[in-house]
Amino acid sequence: MARITLDDSLHSNQNRFELTLAVTQRARQIASGSPPRVDPQRNKPIVIALRELAAGKTGPEVIDKV
Repeated sequence: MARITLDDSLHSNQNRFELTLAVTQRARQIASGSPPRVDPQRNKPIVIALRELAAGKTGPEVIDKV
């Protein structure tokens, strides 16, 4: 079971809403075939995206600005 939360990633940015959007967008990219930036360890895309954010490998820059 994955034990990672959005709280683990608040060191980079204090805006929870923006971080939630970033994780959601990155999880969609991973589910669509984008290679993970951390070891996936058979986790679901949302957990991989959270781990990437906690490791500083991704951030709010992945949000689609429309």
